[in-house]
Amino acid sequence: MHCIMKRLDMTLDRQALNLGHKLKKNNLQIVLCGVLQVIVQRLANSATVKIVTNAAHHLLFSFCRVLVCDSSTAQSEAMCWFAIAALANATGPEFGKHMPILMQVLMLTHSPPSL
Repeated sequence: MHCIMKRLDMTLDRQALNLGHKLKKNNLQIVLCGVLQVIVQRLANSATVKIVTNAAHHLLFSFCRVLVCDSSTAQSEAMCWFAIAALANATGPEFGKHMPILMQVLMLTHSPPSL
């Protein structure tokens, strides 16, 4: 999981050089978020949920970065929301302490247009 998280962070830290690079970066983010979603779901049982709980803040922060990055598309946003839902399901009530991060992104991405 940590290797995939690191790879996702690398895609977020690098600027896209052109449209082709931007599309590749976005496709990689979609795949990485999907892989992380599956990993979180698999680790959500009682014996391994602590691994997810310990990484929850970093995971959510990375998913939120994908949501607000300049190469974000509807597909990458959808995959992030699926991954966030899996994280919330795996961590249960513990997810509440990470809500301020998610609320900031929601306010940023869904703010009403100014008149």
